[in-house]
Amino acid sequence: MSEDSGPPKTFGQSLRSLLDIDCVRISRIAETAQYAAIYAFLALFVGVGLDALCAKIYPVKDGDIKTWTQFWGTVGVMVLQVMISAITVFYLRKTAQLFPLLVNLCPSRYHVGYHVPERVGEIAIALVYVGAMGTLLKNVDRIREFLTRTKPDG
Repeated sequence: MSEDSGPPKTFGQSLRSLLDIDCVRISRIAETAQYAAIYAFLALFVGVGLDALCAKIYPVKDGDIKTWTQFWGTVGVMVLQVMISAITVFYLRKTAQLFPLLVNLCPSRYHVGYHVPERVGEIAIALVYVGAMGTLLKNVDRIREFLTRTKPDG
């Protein structure tokens, strides 16, 4: 449980806090924008590259999955691609953290990384990295289509 931070804020106090623009808020916004841009750039190129490599090993290149062998082969490659992606995301984050904050209007008051969830890149990675993996998305769709049209004993 967190420490007691005093009485709850009124609506007016919360609204003022939301609209407050000071050096800390501007620095936090700048940090969020900077890391979102770094992650988008890194995720685009790494995602496209990984997708191009994995596209070569999927058993079905065109058309639908027709057999259980193709199905399990596609599932295996998809799982491999997801595992490699998870490892790659770890290194994307490490690489992005190498860049210093470019805009900090009040270094004595603003602590880099404090209350800035975009510093770890979930949104940028989810949107760009996964979006760059067309082959992965296409094969997930093939798996879904195969499972919806195939009977379990089939």
